Amino acid sequence: MKKNLVSFIFTLFFVVSGVQARPALPPELQDFSWQTGDILAVSELFYDWSTFFFEAATGSRFGHVGVVSIENTGIYVYEENDPQAQKTDLGVFLSRATKNPVSKKLHIAILRAKVPLSSEETQKIVTASEQLVLRQIPYNHTQMMNAQSLNCSEFVRAVYGHAGREVGMIEEVGTLNLKAFNGWLRSAWEWDAGKVNPKNLVVSPMSIVLSPSLMVVYSTVPTRTYLSDRELYNQWKSEGFIKELSRKTFVPEFILNKLGSRASTKPWREAPAGDNFRANM
Repeated sequence: MKKNLVSFIFTLFFVVSGVQARPALPPELQDFSWQTGDILAVSELFYDWSTFFFEAATGSRFGHVGVVSIENTGIYVYEENDPQAQKTDLGVFLSRATKNPVSKKLHIAILRAKVPLSSEETQKIVTASEQLVLRQIPYNHTQMMNAQSLNCSEFVRAVYGHAGREVGMIEEVGTLNLKAFNGWLRSAWEWDAGKVNPKNLVVSPMSIVLSPSLMVVYSTVPTRTYLSDRELYNQWKSEGFIKELSRKTFVPEFILNKLGSRASTKPWREAPAGDNFRANM
């Protein structure tokens, strides 16, 4: 009773003062030993539906990434997200992640440098992240590399590069799975972001996850294998995302279901050689 009363008073204080309490971390991550420089890769389909492009084009559940910073006032994630580079409370960042409808766990992977970052390197990463936030670097809606804006993966690659570490891979967009769902993915991408030039350069969240310089220290989804179009579609449907996708793209749900039923059951690319992660499935 006393504990409940204290909790009530604490909550009332935040309501009256106008201060918003930070979202609690999910139970499975409350005791996790975070480190500055950790990279978070997540699916956040319901927060930003367009991240499904990267999930589909890479056969993964990773549509967004950010960099962790541990500070006196809390744990934060530096990220590039619409409309610009920003610093987000860890609980808020995680609250946007898509959940497995059965296990209720977030679709998430936490990556860390195989060779531990020095204090000087972590400071360089935080400083570079803070500078991008202060400069209000806009979000790259085209997802093609340019000098004026960044997408989330380009942001992570840039701040790690400031510390002399390389993560992610710059690829031609034509090397991604634009043929996903019998070519519908490319049509949807061009409808949302304009004509796709296969020679344009891009950095994807999955390329960050696959970085040889990183190891996966926590994961609830595959990080070293690719999902088939059918597997992706079935997962999206079980999570309720197909209804959202229909609403955003104006494509009737029954047509999307037909695309899903005809989707390939084979991964678009072979799994990379080697395996350096331990998963908490």
